[in-house]
Amino acid sequence: MTKVVRADLSAIEWTVVRMSDRFYVWPAVETRA
Repeated sequence: MTKVVRADLSAIEWTVVRMSDRFYVWPAVETRA
């Protein structure tokens, strides 16, 4: 199953991580003052 996460792409950096022959999209939230 593919989980679709709705988020502000302008404030969130998406990082693709490969684990166990599977690709995961990891949302890296940037810390902005």
